Amino acid sequence: MIDCLVKLKQQPDIDIGFVGGSDLEKQIEQLKEENFHLFDWRFSENGLLAYKNETYISKGSFVDELGGETFQETIDILTKIF
Repeated sequence: MIDCLVKLKQQPDIDIGFVGGSDLEKQIEQLKEENFHLFDWRFSENGLLAYKNETYISKGSFVDELGGETFQETIDILTKIF
């Protein structure tokens, strides 16, 4: 997989990114710090925290987007389903 990412990174018109549920620190641990330069875009915490290369872009919040009551209703429904 690393070899494939290295080859992709050498292409001038391709950006590589990842989205994961963990925080950035955990993603660095999982992907290995020495491989982190391969990714142009980094989305942590299910995409709520965004970076382009080393630059912080934005941080979102489900609660801010949905509102506290709707967020809690969503959690309650999902808890019953799963």
